[in-house]
Amino acid sequence: MKMYPGILAKVHETEKKNGITYIRTEDTYYKVVKFIYFIAEIWMFFMNLFFVLGFWARYTGTESMGEALKSMITVSVCTLCIIAGCILNTKKLYISGWVLNFIPACFLIPVFASFMKDELGFLGFVASFYWRHLVPIVLLVIAITILTFIAMREKHQIEQLYKKVVENLFAEFGTKDDHKLTEQEWEEFLKNYDPYKKSTDKKQKTNE
Repeated sequence: MKMYPGILAKVHETEKKNGITYIRTEDTYYKVVKFIYFIAEIWMFFMNLFFVLGFWARYTGTESMGEALKSMITVSVCTLCIIAGCILNTKKLYISGWVLNFIPACFLIPVFASFMKDELGFLGFVASFYWRHLVPIVLLVIAITILTFIAMREKHQIEQLYKKVVENLFAEFGTKDDHKLTEQEWEEFLKNYDPYKKSTDKKQKTNE
């Protein structure tokens, strides 16, 4: 949906007037979660990089290189998908960004778990499995889910109110000289609409 600045300003004015509140993408809470998300992503990236480099150094020239290469490719592809998801999220393609974060991240857990088993370790895994891989992946998945929920809810709220504002404006300004504005004329009106100018005009008339 194409949204014009003037109409959006009217939407925010209407929200404020009616006491409509919800967490927005510019709020502190959202920014804190986003910071945690970026930290988790950077953490995960370096752990995955060390994993790939470690496998490369360990298995190069050995008979196990074929199997190791499959794991290295899997981890590399999943990491690149998550990075792509991060980029999409910053471009406000929230659902696509969530998918490219959530699915590869969840897929990585069993991959790392299969190499880090330890019967004497906590829950059957070596301690490093948790802080190297599980913790950053879990943080990333939770954070991106929260961010996507907040962003999509905000988008839905604004779109719904935007439609109502446009409908109300059409009821007030949609006719000119006893005929309805054409689609092109109406788009031009929405494009140039300034709610603050209207308020100023009203004040001027009152003063007169």
